Amino acid sequence: MFGEERVDVFKRLNFDCAAIIFSSLAPIDVVRCSQASRTLREWSLWFMSSDGLRRRQFPYFTDEGLFDNDTLSPINRYTRFTRIQRSFKDGRPSSVFKFVAAKPLKTRGDYAVWIFGSSVRYHRLRNKPGDKSCSRIQPLRKLPLPIRSPSRRYAPFAPHFIDVNAAGYLFVRVGIEEWCSRRIEFTHDMVFSLEGTKLLWHHDRDMDGLPELQPLHIGKERVYYITMFARPELIAYDVRSGRQLYRSPLPESIDNNSHYPQFNFIFDKDHEFLAYVSRDCSHSSPSILIVLINGADGHVSQEIEVSDVHWPLELKEQPNVAAFALERKKQSFLNGRYDLMIFEKYSLQEDGLFALTSRDLFTLKGSTIPDRTFIYLDPFRLLAFAMIDATSDSTIPHVLELRKLSDTNLRNKIEVELGEEGVRKKVDNWFTLGAAGYITLPPKTAGSEVRRPLKVRGIETYLASKISFWGERGILFYVNGYQPRNSDTIYALDFIPKASNAHSGAHET
Repeated sequence: MFGEERVDVFKRLNFDCAAIIFSSLAPIDVVRCSQASRTLREWSLWFMSSDGLRRRQFPYFTDEGLFDNDTLSPINRYTRFTRIQRSFKDGRPSSVFKFVAAKPLKTRGDYAVWIFGSSVRYHRLRNKPGDKSCSRIQPLRKLPLPIRSPSRRYAPFAPHFIDVNAAGYLFVRVGIEEWCSRRIEFTHDMVFSLEGTKLLWHHDRDMDGLPELQPLHIGKERVYYITMFARPELIAYDVRSGRQLYRSPLPESIDNNSHYPQFNFIFDKDHEFLAYVSRDCSHSSPSILIVLINGADGHVSQEIEVSDVHWPLELKEQPNVAAFALERKKQSFLNGRYDLMIFEKYSLQEDGLFALTSRDLFTLKGSTIPDRTFIYLDPFRLLAFAMIDATSDSTIPHVLELRKLSDTNLRNKIEVELGEEGVRKKVDNWFTLGAAGYITLPPKTAGSEVRRPLKVRGIETYLASKISFWGERGILFYVNGYQPRNSDTIYALDFIPKASNAHSGAHET
């Protein structure tokens, strides 16, 4: 009736219903809904700041705890996520960093660290979002190591292993070799705080009589090692004090006779797991065993056996999310017309165990991508990239377009041929990879909108060893080149939006 207060009909719904609706909308439409009524405004603000939102609405964003203490409103934060997502899809980084001869490069949070000769160098690329100096690039810094060779019989010391966590704690292992035998005689392990370059602890493993251990990863609170050439055990030290926290036996299926046992590090802000892939080729039907070790106590929390290993299989973790995927590739499918990639995605459940959440299949039509192309696909963020050899001396990174595969006839043909090869598991999601767009460099001059393609020179496409992700920040292209010989070059593509007055462009270290 005229003059009565208008009834907010949306009060008849509950937040769960509203969240389902919001999840299907574009971010800008959620903001528009917040202007329709008081109830929708409260629910939209709750939705935009709720836990798990970034995983549902922004698959490219993985740093769950990055904005815990920021000063951004939910709408401003939501808008910022939208800009990052659009920049990823368009291949338009805000800056590109080139690390030459950076072997290895480790990145976590705001930090990038690498070995350069007998020192360790590091960048702190950005302060915390929301700070006034958020757009400022921190200068390149060199970390001197407090180690000296004991005599002229020994070669100058050299770092052999580094790792960094998001809080800026850096682990460094230094070895000192004898000139004649080239055998490492002395081993030093150190942890630094890059905030002030303070040495927190130092273990001289030989002088202190410590066992021969291989470092694996540095986590939020612990540094993880594995014993070598004896019964495998996981040993953890406190990241701040160097005090041993536990020593836990591991299954004998874990091979610790190699100097570099491969453990994947799966973590979020509350959990840490080390994953080891054990391959058994002794039977007529080869299988693999994934051993998941809880970092909190060093105990094996779960073993996952995968029996139908018909194609090569690789484990891929997801930065800052307790999840991983098993990737299988098959080239020249359906008479050579398609290449296939299948991902079985596992995530941590409330009971503390990892469970299969979906099986996704991606098709790539052979004629759409030239030869001499290296493809990388991230199944969690639904992003695909290619290194395409465009000329004789340069390679151009591309972003591949990803769409739902709606051709039921093609899907049926693929399922039939998969069944003939022994792969009969149900596919939950079907995707196809389409035409590619360039990754472009930021404009050189302030105020300009002109962007040019990023060209990686002096490499062969097949030598592009891998592409990975740096949390929310961006993409890392690891390139093994032949100019100069056997040099590793890493391109860090930073997609965090900058202030308009910030210096942008390509930087070289």
